[in-house]
Amino acid sequence: MFDLVALGAAIKRMRIHARMSQQELAASAGVHRTYVSDVENGRRNVTLEILYRISVGLDVKLSKLTGMAEVLSNRNKEAIDVAEEASN
Repeated sequence: MFDLVALGAAIKRMRIHARMSQQELAASAGVHRTYVSDVENGRRNVTLEILYRISVGLDVKLSKLTGMAEVLSNRNKEAIDVAEEASN
């Protein structure tokens, strides 16, 4: 299962790094601003086509975007593991 929260976090980080607003990214990707917000907050599943359009809007390769999402997802899993060990 793909981690939508990590994907959204990766998109948000790259958008902020590019100094873009959600509105600017939405316009360049051809989606509504609230859609971008939902994706960034992990509340919306995205198609490969929309993900590609977002990566083009951010001027990054799709592989870089998904790679960052994978790194963030792994960090989240590690944090959960540490928290579970601490509670035992």
